[in-house]
Amino acid sequence: AVVSTQSTGEVVPEGVLYQHKDVITSLKVDGRYLATGAKDTTVVLWKISKKTGAVKPHPFSILYGHNSEVTCVALSQELDIVVSGSREGIVLIHTLKQGTYVRTLTPHSPPMVVTFVGIAGGTGNIIVAGNVASTTTKGVVHSVLYLFTVNGKLIKRVKFIPLVLLL
Repeated sequence: AVVSTQSTGEVVPEGVLYQHKDVITSLKVDGRYLATGAKDTTVVLWKISKKTGAVKPHPFSILYGHNSEVTCVALSQELDIVVSGSREGIVLIHTLKQGTYVRTLTPHSPPMVVTFVGIAGGTGNIIVAGNVASTTTKGVVHSVLYLFTVNGKLIKRVKFIPLVLLL
């Protein structure tokens, strides 16, 4: 990774960070923290220097638990949580400052590819989006959106039906 953050929150090239053993697939900045997810199935947490705005060269935590590529990450300094989604369809929640595992969310069966995770400010509700193959129509993929409480209780699920245009 080659990143730094500016006072505007913009991520710009600065230097090289070494930790992941494969391609970084996602990153997210919140305040003085950076989370990176990768094909190596890990999420790495970095601190950002208050003085320079540069990412400190050594991570302060490495989060484990995914069995496939991490596809998206979200973090909240205010709520002290990191949320990560993976190609295998699970979502993991860890604490930000300690890197402690909190819980696993399995939004869909059969598993879906998680394409987005987000944390709603204030409530801490967790938004999960992904794609899942249709169980009735071969080759059709449905998009699904979930809303969970931070404690893992499902609040709402919305399935988007793809439009098929016949020419």
